[in-house]
Amino acid sequence: MNHQEDWERAATAYHEAGHAVIRHVVGFTPQSVKIISKYDEDGVLQYANPLRGIKQLATDGSSDRAFLRLMKAIQISYAGPLAQRKYSEHSWQEFHGALDFQKIEELSLRACGSSAQAGAFKHWLEMATQEMIEVHWPAIERVAKLLLGHDRLSGVGISALFQPRRHLGGRVFGGK
Repeated sequence: MNHQEDWERAATAYHEAGHAVIRHVVGFTPQSVKIISKYDEDGVLQYANPLRGIKQLATDGSSDRAFLRLMKAIQISYAGPLAQRKYSEHSWQEFHGALDFQKIEELSLRACGSSAQAGAFKHWLEMATQEMIEVHWPAIERVAKLLLGHDRLSGVGISALFQPRRHLGGRVFGGK
């Protein structure tokens, strides 16, 4: 592997780590996360759809739970690009997060209806997600470094990073 490939691989690891950690933080356990080298796809976060079972959002307030799940799905989508940019602003290209931003656009319009409201909603969620990235940056770094060493982590492995350490006979078990 050359320097450019190492750098791109690291950027992908931080992108996918951002998705995985924020997904965990908002209450959805990732199934797995991996960094791979294939044509259009450098990394993959496998997870159950947080919007499963939601057919439409009601405007009468009866779908608060569905609306919160939609907001969390948008934050998960923002988390990858934001983590990659924090790792290295120079690693970011618009096409890297094309699918993430497509999903953000679709979900924002679904939540708000008008493009003006959707724009404000997206801006607010991007800022909130950026703050989450800052708070959880140490965990994102740990997941990215583990991905660089192992290429793949299970959802259980990611969740374990958030467990308190337990001391037993001088040995430490749980998150590092």
